[in-house]
Amino acid sequence: MLPIINVFGHNVAMYSLMILIGLIFGILFAVFYFTKFYNIKKEDVFYCSLFAMIGAMVGGKALYIITNIPNVIKYHLTIKQFFDAFTGGFVFYGGLIGGFLGTLIYSKVFKISLKELLLIIIPAIPLVHAFGRIGCFCAGCCY
Repeated sequence: MLPIINVFGHNVAMYSLMILIGLIFGILFAVFYFTKFYNIKKEDVFYCSLFAMIGAMVGGKALYIITNIPNVIKYHLTIKQFFDAFTGGFVFYGGLIGGFLGTLIYSKVFKISLKELLLIIIPAIPLVHAFGRIGCFCAGCCY
């Protein structure tokens, strides 16, 4: 296990680094491979991916907090311990729901077919998740 690496004098969590690498490859995969099958501009797929990424981060963290509230109540944590309990962790299903909502918002605001956006973005999700799982293995939380 290698939870943290040192990059140019800065400590970087492997989970964060692997998710970042996965997001880069996933977005590139969606933008440059799948856009040739559908009538959507590459720019729209890229910006929709950013909306989905923000939604996934918010959704993953929100579900992590919701699932940990019983522990906070059970152990009567102080205010500092309460906020420290939520500093780490994301839940995949919350990220998936949040990413879908981000894509839905983008399609409604910019009047683009939600079905076609999903057909382009969904195949990239397993690629991003695979890199995230490697990050989990490095952190030692999901082995």
